[in-house]
Amino acid sequence: MSEHTKNFVDLVANGSSAEAGDAFKDALRNKVASALDNKRVELAGTLFQAQSFSDPKPEVLSPSTETVPPEMKVDVAEPEAVTNVAPDVGVEGGEQN
Repeated sequence: MSEHTKNFVDLVANGSSAEAGDAFKDALRNKVASALDNKRVELAGTLFQAQSFSDPKPEVLSPSTETVPPEMKVDVAEPEAVTNVAPDVGVEGGEQN
């Protein structure tokens, strides 16, 4: 039994109810403060430990030719020549020299 609790019990036994009320508040305040300190220590110990928060990355598979629309299919053996190349344009919209 803590010192605060013993003091409370003694005051109740002696009939000092006003002083017993203050002793009870002190005992309760001490118990709550002690519990909070213990929780702070526990939290501080786990706060900065490295933990994995993300799910494992899924495996990426190559796309199936069945899922590629016909207009997007490209013949790998003979790639198309790039003909629509825009001219170099400067920051202000003029041509670069």
